[in-house]
Formats: sequence, C-alpha cells, structure tokens
Amino acid sequence: MIRQAGLGLVELMVALLIGSLILLGAGEVFQLVRGQFERISQLSQRQANLSFFANRVLGDIRRADSVDVSGTDPLTLSIDGESVDYRVDADTEQLLRNGEVMFDGLADEAGAFGVTSAGDSTYQVTLNLDPGGAGDADHSTFTFLVTNRAAAIKAAQENGNSQGGSPGSSGGNGSICQGPPWGKGGKPKECK
Repeated sequence: MIRQAGLGLVELMVALLIGSLILLGAGEVFQLVRGQFERISQLSQRQANLSFFANRVLGDIRRADSVDVSGTDPLTLSIDGESVDYRVDADTEQLLRNGEVMFDGLADEAGAFGVTSAGDSTYQVTLNLDPGGAGDADHSTFTFLVTNRAAAIKAAQENGNSQGGSPGSSGGNGSICQGPPWGKGGKPKECK
C-alpha cells in the first residue's frame, strides 16, 4: 500500500473554493457595515450641526434687542448694543455670523437660509441643507419658529396697558393673580 502524504489536487481545489467564498462573504459584510457606519456618522454630524444652529441662531433671535429681516443680509440683529449679521456665502455654501463660518453644507440654491416675519414678535427661520452623502433628499429643509422675547414682552405690556389694566395684569379690570394658577382640588382659581 502506498501512503498518501498530503492533499490531493481535488481536495486542495475544494478547500480553496470554500475559503474564497468565506473571504468574499466576510468582505461583503465588512463593506455593508462600513457603509452603514459612514451614513450614521454623517447623520449624527448633521444632527449635531442642526443642534448647534438651533442653539446659536434661534438663541440670538430670542435675546436680540432688535431684529431686521428686511435688509440684504437674511438676518441682522442687535444684541446688547452690538450688531450681528447672518449671511450666506454663495461660493462656499456656508452660513456666516459676522464673517465667521457658523454652518457648512447649505444647499446650492437661493434661499438656503432665510428669515421672515411670522407675526409681531415671531420669526420663521428656514434652512435648506445639501443632501450630500447622507442621502437625505427628503429631509434637507428645516423650518423653525422663534419668538423674540423683548418684542413679545413689549407687546404684552402694551396690550395690557391698552385694556386699562395694570402692567402684568390679565385684563382691563386691573386685577393681579399671585401664586400658582390653581386652587383647591386642582381647579383654576379666580383673581380678586
């Protein structure tokens, strides 16, 4: 009898085929996981940018002494006596705050960032983003409503005074409610 001291050609070819299939499968899984990771990273970066945008721009509008949306820049504010201008650099598709980059990745179109008056002290802020690699063509426009506190307080005081009540009152009878707005048993209490 002859002893065989290794693998035959057929066994070797079958082993190479099985190994190649396993490697191809692992490579496909790796590519899939990598693609999903990149997409999630892009979406989380976009969410972080939007959160920063909302905190900064909407916060500036809320606390501004005056808001101007009628000029050539989409938004001009006065905060504690200092002028703050928001504008879009059309070449780089960036939102600038006093000339410094504040937000990147705006859509390449007119009106990528805009602010319009939506009432006496309320403003509508629109932000159009470039879908980019995240593939969010359906979720690239964001609209925020924000109220300027100084204008809202002023309007409330003028409204209260024009009805004959004292500042901070609820109406023309001059009554003032103090304390929590509810009485015993969770029912609203009446002002005296």
